Amino acid sequence: MKSAEATSAATTNAASAAASKDEGAAMDEYMKRQGFKVTTMNGEKRYCKTAAVLGSRLNNKNVCWTADQVKSHESYVQTIREKQGQRETYPGNP
Repeated sequence: MKSAEATSAATTNAASAAASKDEGAAMDEYMKRQGFKVTTMNGEKRYCKTAAVLGSRLNNKNVCWTADQVKSHESYVQTIREKQGQRETYPGNP
């Protein structure tokens, strides 16, 4: 019985590892389409791109985000969009 449980656990772990690998590859592809480059800093995968400094035509800065930061930012943006849509739908609500 223990070997069946071990095999089941190993299969579950392999499936979750494959799913996270597919998710990571999908995130990489999505970020590349958004203009980011995939780099590794301090052993951690980051998505970087050059952004113009507000108010300057000459200065640029490198912006790098982790996958968790990207997901958090997208969740925040989605929440703001939903709130704005609610205001537009029901203009009488504050």
